[in-house]
Amino acid sequence: MLLHHVITLLLVFFSWQMSYHRVGSVIMLLMDFSDPYMEIAKAFLYCGHPTIADLFFATFSGVFFITRNFFFPFYIVYPGITNSNSSNGVSVPGKPFFVPLLFILQGLFLFWGFLIVRMAVNIYILGTSRADIRDEDAYLNESKTNGKEKNGEETKTNGKEKNGEKHKNGENTKKETKKNGKEKDDSIEE
Repeated sequence: MLLHHVITLLLVFFSWQMSYHRVGSVIMLLMDFSDPYMEIAKAFLYCGHPTIADLFFATFSGVFFITRNFFFPFYIVYPGITNSNSSNGVSVPGKPFFVPLLFILQGLFLFWGFLIVRMAVNIYILGTSRADIRDEDAYLNESKTNGKEKNGEETKTNGKEKNGEKHKNGENTKKETKKNGKEKDDSIEE
């Protein structure tokens, strides 16, 4: 994710420095156009309205693919390669710098498009996880059985207890159910 921000900032800054204002402005517009739909979808999901969140996610997905995987390569990258020569055939200054950055950015968009398709399949076809698949821990934890194993024990992930609080040293402060069904308060020394 950081690579995307660095490349976008470099493109915008150097387009401004080299008087390519139109290119920088269009890149900024295309980068930000789909983001509000994603943020609104996340807000509805966090508020407990998954149906509305799914509608905004579908809108986000469509806008993302149109702006970043159609307009960007056909109206920014391709003209940057083919039409960036002056009238006398001399290459425009900065072309060897800009074009590779545009290709890296397009590669990131294709990767994110794959992640969006995978998430859409999970939501709309399989009816499973709505977790952000960019966060591997959240995605893996969501795909488990909501923090419970089949035998009724609480599962621990990365040293964190799903249903109990922890001391700074990692011990539970709430009661924890054991396999035999008895409860024990781990915060009390015996």
